[in-house]
Amino acid sequence: MSAASGSVIRTAAELTADLERLGFPRGGLVMFHSSLRSIGTVGGGAATVVDALLAAAGPDGTLVAPTFTGQYDDPGFIFDPAETPVTTGAIPNHFFRRPEARRTVHIVQTVAAIGPLRDTIIDAGGHDGWDAQPCMRAIFDLDGWFLLLGVPYQNLTAGHFMEQEIGSHRSPRMAEGLQRLPDGRVVPLRSETWGPDPSFPGMPERSYDFNRLGEGLEQRGLVRRGAVGNAIARLFRARDLERTAREMFAADPELFFKVEGRVTPLHYGVTWTIPDGRHAGADLCVVDPAGVYQEPAK
Repeated sequence: MSAASGSVIRTAAELTADLERLGFPRGGLVMFHSSLRSIGTVGGGAATVVDALLAAAGPDGTLVAPTFTGQYDDPGFIFDPAETPVTTGAIPNHFFRRPEARRTVHIVQTVAAIGPLRDTIIDAGGHDGWDAQPCMRAIFDLDGWFLLLGVPYQNLTAGHFMEQEIGSHRSPRMAEGLQRLPDGRVVPLRSETWGPDPSFPGMPERSYDFNRLGEGLEQRGLVRRGAVGNAIARLFRARDLERTAREMFAADPELFFKVEGRVTPLHYGVTWTIPDGRHAGADLCVVDPAGVYQEPAK
């Protein structure tokens, strides 16, 4: 079996070395979006990837992961920050359960953080829900970075933040639900969420294309690109993302929209679409599609 087939078992030390070659900012603030299967076969799975990220960040670094919930529409759903699983993949699912992690309180759009800036990030939106903006704004204000680990710019939560900041096609709404407190009590929870404005022409069908913004970043030489295992990794500063988004939006107010229903293709690495299963249709960014981890046949 060849290395490209996914038989190579990656270790935390190897993944840390890959991140360091990429230029991962040791001691910095980094929000990451990830795909475990894009990396290939990892000994220890998601826990090993989290170990590698923490090692690359160092003791002075802070990591942030999206830990969005997917059960909020289920009857009787109660959000429990310590237990409610996430829909953003295996790596963040392990990350938020680390004892040193804290997670924001939100019905849908939670994040978790580990590191010296953990409380600054988590408390930016207050204690009665999180409206996405203060928490995300803090990453920009603190000169943070974004890491895409095996996923395209379409997965970039900050793209939605830029839509909110400089566009006019997303609108806020309040979501009401329930939260379980550490002492077991269940209390009401109100959260502000942002979605496509139904009164905006063509919405929501033509939103969204963040790959176009990402290609703009890359054309300006503002993205560090390389392989972490079999995953294509992209690393860039929040301030570069904001400046580029504002420049591109000023030149083209259609920046965030799909053109003729299609998302901008990425030119670095290989974009591979998951063919089946729960995540069928989602795109991964990889060195070699043959190196994507596949579940053993039953």
